[in-house]
Amino acid sequence: MRILSLFNKSLSNEKLEVLYELKSQAGEKTIKARKLTSFNQNLIRLYCYRPFDIRYVYAENKFLWRSVETLSKHFIFENRALVTTRILAN
Repeated sequence: MRILSLFNKSLSNEKLEVLYELKSQAGEKTIKARKLTSFNQNLIRLYCYRPFDIRYVYAENKFLWRSVETLSKHFIFENRALVTTRILAN
């Protein structure tokens, strides 16, 4: 799993930045989170990235750029949501 490399202490921060092409703020956030956390198997979850595109996410707020924790905590289990947009006329 790719996530395990973030917790591998033998890999330097510079090597991770090259390996994952981390840029400025994202790289800094990842390096800080790496120091503050340890791997937890229970934080690997399925995530609807886009409609019909289901991926895995490591659900640690220290790593996520925008976690929307207040909303997403309701969808950890078997809850479902219907997401729509509101069309506004000019």
